[in-house]
Amino acid sequence: MTGFGSLITHRPTCLALCTAGGVHLASTAAGYPGWPCPFRAVTGLPCPGCGLTRACVLFLSGDLRSALSLHAFAPLAVAGLLILSAGALLPSGPRGALVRFLARFDHSQRFASITLVALLAYWIGRLVLDATV
Repeated sequence: MTGFGSLITHRPTCLALCTAGGVHLASTAAGYPGWPCPFRAVTGLPCPGCGLTRACVLFLSGDLRSALSLHAFAPLAVAGLLILSAGALLPSGPRGALVRFLARFDHSQRFASITLVALLAYWIGRLVLDATV
């Protein structure tokens, strides 16, 4: 098994990723500065995910319009975090059903590939069209 489904099978990894993501979202929501972006530190350019944490916080607080204007991938990132949370918290039976669903959903990793290409295209578009990114 490959892709997101295989990640969900390993409960400790899901728990670690959910904890890190949750702490990062909560600290951003509380107004604390986020983790510095190593890509921006090295290149001076925003990375493909710059603004995604703030957009996720806005999305989770119900401000969909502002979230999408800040970063269009916020709903997908929140969905990914919810799936990871399910992988960390669900009992074996339901978690196995989730793994099977994800395996059927993305057997050939097309979804992951399309998402990556879309994120890179979105990033390039933001760099070209919006100098304030």
